[in-house]
Amino acid sequence: MLKLGAIGTASSHLAHFARELAGDVRIVRALALPGDPRNVPVGIELREAAEGFADGLDGILVLTRDGRNHAAEALPYLAQGLPVFIDKPLACDLISAEKIVSAGRVASFSVLRFSPEIEELRRNGIALREIRVPGNSASPNAGFWFLGIHGAELACALAGRPRIESVSVESGVLAARLTGTSGAFDMVLDPAAKDYELRHRDGHIILDVEIAYREGARQLERFFAGEDVIAAADMLAPVALLEEVLTRALARAIPKVSSLA
Repeated sequence: MLKLGAIGTASSHLAHFARELAGDVRIVRALALPGDPRNVPVGIELREAAEGFADGLDGILVLTRDGRNHAAEALPYLAQGLPVFIDKPLACDLISAEKIVSAGRVASFSVLRFSPEIEELRRNGIALREIRVPGNSASPNAGFWFLGIHGAELACALAGRPRIESVSVESGVLAARLTGTSGAFDMVLDPAAKDYELRHRDGHIILDVEIAYREGARQLERFFAGEDVIAAADMLAPVALLEEVLTRALARAIPKVSSLA
């Protein structure tokens, strides 16, 4: 059995992955960081100190929610030669993301990428109209990055490396007009959204998160068993896309100052 350790106990993903990884790859230990809850799923050993945490482990999952800290949390374990899965987002800027993927054996993805509906849309080349996901600039976990990265990853999974045509923010809703391999579509990060939705030329899909966790867990099993499940370019693309979208959104929000005559 491959034994994994999880960094962070605040995310619901710990319980989801502990449930789905119940075969030859299992989470056996979790490190609670300052401010994290001290309750973990049955069968997982709780640790509160990083020293010696990785002893006897075959891999690490970084499950903390603030992507700004992911490089600092992942790099020490990569330096030990351990494979590391980093929960979305990989990082909150492209420079940090590139540093992580060049440091060792890494996987990072939104489990929604592996939803059966996404594979069907990609296989059939069905044109997107809109991707709408939750996203809130006020989130303490790096604002739009926390959940908005799902939208960026779905956009890249379905449309290659989409080009940004325009960005707008109204009443807290961020909308980016993108052009990809199947034409133009909108990526919307909406604070009021509860689901992960896609509209395409033939209809409307609400992704089933529970199925996505199950499919994502199968990819984790493959990764920790030694297989490559996602290319570095596919990990970096969503970070690059969302970083550029947010940069443009910020530029629009800053009032332009007229030069004095």
